[in-house]
Amino acid sequence: MTQQDATVMRTLHVTGEVGEAVRLRREELGLTQKEVAAKIGVSRKWYIDLEQGKPTVELYKVLDTFWALNLELQVKAAS
Repeated sequence: MTQQDATVMRTLHVTGEVGEAVRLRREELGLTQKEVAAKIGVSRKWYIDLEQGKPTVELYKVLDTFWALNLELQVKAAS
């Protein structure tokens, strides 16, 4: 997967894919893990857990991360 893929609409099925999309977008923006963590008010450890696909990260913090990285979450019925 290339860095450009982070900005393309993707269907995510597991937490690891969410983490990968977040990591690719962060890298695309040229930000460090520490910078993004500070922007959303979490520890770097929490942010690393998100990028690594830890399934127990808090949803509201994940949504804050999407906001910080200018990502959009869309939910729709599966076809």
